[in-house]
Amino acid sequence: MPSEDVLDKVEVGPSGLPFTYGLDGKPVTLRVAAELYEDFERRVLYTTPVTLPDGRPAIVRTLCLVFDDEAATEMVPEDHVPQVFASAAYHPTGWCLHRLWTYGSPEEAKAAHPEAVEEFTSGRARVAAA
Repeated sequence: MPSEDVLDKVEVGPSGLPFTYGLDGKPVTLRVAAELYEDFERRVLYTTPVTLPDGRPAIVRTLCLVFDDEAATEMVPEDHVPQVFASAAYHPTGWCLHRLWTYGSPEEAKAAHPEAVEEFTSGRARVAAA
């Protein structure tokens, strides 16, 4: 387990950029990131129940991913925009069926949520069987 001082710092990846983010899109400590990541419902920004074109029920959720995997594991450009928000279709039991898009801010995620719903309900975004 990481030491207490590491948990209370905003850690950076190989490029020197943070890789843990909160609901507001701003960097957070590893401790805050871990707590947020474990609380799935808290990370969900928008939820829309839908029926997929094949008749299956699903839920489109737009949520905070917390971690910028790219910045955590590899060199990224200085102007890198962390993609820590995403829209995805979920089975009613909670399984993620398909991640559609990622976003760089909560505002971008909010604006795109209705379009993500349309992509899934229209069938343009294909969802595998659960």
